[in-house]
Amino acid sequence: MADPKMSPWDHVLVHALQAVILQPWSDNVNDEMLLAVLSDACHHATAEAPQVRRLLEIAERIMLQAKSPRRHDIKARSEHEARLALHAFHMWRLGEAQAFIRRRTQTEEEAA
Repeated sequence: MADPKMSPWDHVLVHALQAVILQPWSDNVNDEMLLAVLSDACHHATAEAPQVRRLLEIAERIMLQAKSPRRHDIKARSEHEARLALHAFHMWRLGEAQAFIRRRTQTEEEAA
């Protein structure tokens, strides 16, 4: 399925943010690796789709908070916002996938 709305870096952004939010426990090595990937993705993502743009905004805020001494005070709110934005993103992608399948099925039925 062609995806003109998302660049490869957009995909990296989504997966890195999801990994940061869903990691079951925090350790320095894993945190540093995930934050490095998230930082790269923030710098390279095109974020043309509004759903990806929202994830980029949250990811950038998380990157700033990771450096803040008050990090734990505001972490819960950012994680909650990230979960909501990730849910919206996946609902959008689900709709895109279903529309693609409907178009493909319709085209196959018309050809038969």
